[in-house]
Amino acid sequence: MRWILLLFVVCSSACVPQLEQMSVAEVDLLSHEHGYIHRIIAVENFSLLTVSSEVPPVSHGKVLRVYIEGDGLAWRTRRHLAAHPTPVNPLALRLMLVDPSPDKLYIARPCQFVQTDFCHPRFWSTDRYHADVIAAVAEVLMRHKQAHGYAQVELVGYSGGASVALLLASVYGEVLSVLSVRTVSGNLDPTEFCKLHHVTPLSGSLNPVDFPDALQSIPQLHFVGSKDTVVPVDIFYSYLKHFSESQLIKLEVVPDVGHHNGWVDQWLRLVQQPLPY
Repeated sequence: MRWILLLFVVCSSACVPQLEQMSVAEVDLLSHEHGYIHRIIAVENFSLLTVSSEVPPVSHGKVLRVYIEGDGLAWRTRRHLAAHPTPVNPLALRLMLVDPSPDKLYIARPCQFVQTDFCHPRFWSTDRYHADVIAAVAEVLMRHKQAHGYAQVELVGYSGGASVALLLASVYGEVLSVLSVRTVSGNLDPTEFCKLHHVTPLSGSLNPVDFPDALQSIPQLHFVGSKDTVVPVDIFYSYLKHFSESQLIKLEVVPDVGHHNGWVDQWLRLVQQPLPY
């Protein structure tokens, strides 16, 4: 009986399946299957992984669509942080790859896929939307935009990447010439999100709800899955209440879609939905 109990205790901790985070090699393979290539872009404190056309289009439009990854696997358990926040299934990348536009760029979040000495765990916990994080993504985006001659950008953020997209539009909107923001299962109000899930507040992070004046003039389309229990529609309404004018902020609840599942199959239709100009 003692050995059976010991085996149970060991197995209950060691036999829990560990989620496999995607490797750079797997990103490379997935990208090549669709005719794209990954690059590692070094900025002041971080190195960010991007995916874009292997050969830039000879003739392209004036607007670049930029996909920003979610928070990834930030926590191994409710109490233990992951060694790095690389996603298991990078949904923003998969959305980008099915988007028919040739003018697009994927940006992973700082410390996903590539770690630098600056990658302290606070950047995927309390400081995941820190000003340094937003600045790093803005720098990578600006370099690509300038190198390829794009005039404006459309931002698409998945899950926590929605907060990053909105903060980019808030803080760097004029510099980047942000035309619009789309979000998918977006965490639009991190403070409310933490209250909802009874988790530690993101004390070192910026929050999009603190920038209503900068955001209310930017067309926004927010997609929420009807079966999403991670970021339910309540988070959208918590975000919306901070705006005195909300004519350019639109919600679409997508039936039978959860936080992780169903988006790729519907994205070709959803990405062509008109924005609220």
